[in-house]
Amino acid sequence: DGRVSAAPLSGPGAVVALLDGDHCNPELVWDGEMRGELSSALVRAAAGAAEAWRRGERGPGEALPAVEYARLAEERAVGGVFVRIFLEQPSWALRRPERYLRALVSEWRSLAEAPRGARGGDKGDEAWAACVGDALVVLLRAQPQLSRELGALGAAQAFTARAGDPDPSLRRCALGVTGALARSPAGLQA
Repeated sequence: DGRVSAAPLSGPGAVVALLDGDHCNPELVWDGEMRGELSSALVRAAAGAAEAWRRGERGPGEALPAVEYARLAEERAVGGVFVRIFLEQPSWALRRPERYLRALVSEWRSLAEAPRGARGGDKGDEAWAACVGDALVVLLRAQPQLSRELGALGAAQAFTARAGDPDPSLRRCALGVTGALARSPAGLQA
């Protein structure tokens, strides 16, 4: 989700150009440090395959294990979009804004439906709920036509209903989304 595979590629040359470049946008994070981490993982995998070959194991080999990139350790992605980076680059033209909206709504609903106290004392979860809410508001303000999609999901009413929620992060999000909906005719219809 949100890794190199999410980028549109039109052939081997595009793959090489992508992997050789540095990128930091809501849909792709890739840099020299990550290239080094991938290279190290490939070297380890090749060494393991060579050792297996020497032992006479002639099977197809093991799949390359997932690479845990240090650069992405603190990044959280929803719907193929890095949320923090999206908030820093709200004018980025997302390839699938509807998918991102649906994923954000789903994430928000999960947070809203969590039992009280399950996340209330955890500052990280509160910050994440605020981040998801902010991303929803920024997305709806940048692309008001997505309000129709929010209405089709039946989520507009859910946000309005949470406007008086005792949980401050949910209330803040609900008020922000309701305000963003009120800014456009499509939002008012939702």
